[in-house]
Amino acid sequence: MARHGPALLALALALAPHAAAAADATVEEAWGALGAARWGATYEEWTRPGPPASCERVRSTGSWTTADEEWAYRCRREAAATVSEWFFYVLPGDPPAPRLEQLRVTVAPPGPSAAALAERHRGLAERISARHGAGERPATPTVLEFGAASWRDVRRWRTDALEILLYVDEPTAGSPYVGVLARHRPLLAALREDERERAATGAPAWAEQVEARLAALLGDELRATYPDYGGLLARFRESPMDPAAQAKAYAMAVDLLKAAAARDARRSALLLAADQLARQLASADERSPEWDARRRALGAHGLTWQWAPLGATWVYGHDLLWQVWRESPGSPWGERAFVRLLDLGWDTSVGCSKGSDRFRDVIREGEAFLAGRPGSPVRVDVEFQLAQAYETWWSLSQASPEDQYAEPARYQTGAPTARQRAIALYDGVLRAVPDRPEAAYARRALPRLVLGFATNQRRFFCVYD
Repeated sequence: MARHGPALLALALALAPHAAAAADATVEEAWGALGAARWGATYEEWTRPGPPASCERVRSTGSWTTADEEWAYRCRREAAATVSEWFFYVLPGDPPAPRLEQLRVTVAPPGPSAAALAERHRGLAERISARHGAGERPATPTVLEFGAASWRDVRRWRTDALEILLYVDEPTAGSPYVGVLARHRPLLAALREDERERAATGAPAWAEQVEARLAALLGDELRATYPDYGGLLARFRESPMDPAAQAKAYAMAVDLLKAAAARDARRSALLLAADQLARQLASADERSPEWDARRRALGAHGLTWQWAPLGATWVYGHDLLWQVWRESPGSPWGERAFVRLLDLGWDTSVGCSKGSDRFRDVIREGEAFLAGRPGSPVRVDVEFQLAQAYETWWSLSQASPEDQYAEPARYQTGAPTARQRAIALYDGVLRAVPDRPEAAYARRALPRLVLGFATNQRRFFCVYD
């Protein structure tokens, strides 16, 4: 072995420049993709000379996503052990068009060593800093990004137009790599809006508006006799299964039902208030004697629960909503009950027992309501529910082959008309209530619908497995 040493050393010295050149090629490829990005360019402008990468158009997956996942086109190029991906989004703006708003680059040579990754990280950091100044070193990346928990050596640059993140990712599965994530200002603004909504409600703000408005109206109506009603509902948002809150809600629901049975002039409001409390009552124990006794007592007033195996809990059937809608469909409280039933997909059963296509019932009932009550105070609420039902139809017709629940062939007939109707309804919501959360959603969905792109709306499509 020793006599081969000089020859091996000579070979290593001869190959060293080639190894350095290969390492530089990966860095230069990544830097070239970042440095040459034409931020805000439309997809048409970007591909007019001929696409420099393979591109795909979005298909609906049906899962709730953040703004950065709602791309319209994604283009990919592989070269020199790097993968570059350009993402084009249709964000609120005039005129709507898919524009370049995000770039991802991974640098992952075969079998990368820690030293090789560090060298590539350093090389990219130097090039980015030369153009954008020294980057900061955040303790954790403050972006909505799946998998960021495994990032290390994070550097961040912020300019008036961009945020750039450079990092080494060491995922639990797969090889480590150097990553670059760059986002343009309009996409960053959409992500910040996502974060604000989730911080405020834990869910998209528009999804809770019907129930929240009904609770507020009932709290005002019943304040004199039930001053604790609104506060009790607020307690459930903090701790849904709090035994003390459950006991108080049960007692108040019984009292409300007795008052309604005595033909109190506020009967409809009392029943709706009891319905909201009944929704909070539940048990994770299928055979709890205490819960059985409460269900029997409330069952005497027509309230029913079903055991839901998937969630391992009892689910209330909203019998009082249906009762108020049947008894007083022409009253303001009857119309509020109608809106809440639409909000629930016109189906309060467990396990999608009425079928998966709830949007069809919402469309039938909602259109009939609008036709018969053009001046109703809840018209905008109904229009928003209808828009989401039509958008659900369109979304299902554009489903991706990877969507394990939707069969797009089933929804093609009528889908173009559904898209146009959704556009008209969202446009009406924007004009009528421009400052409400529903309008914020409409502003985000409208440009994609106008251009005919898939959305991930599945609000009125029931899945239970």
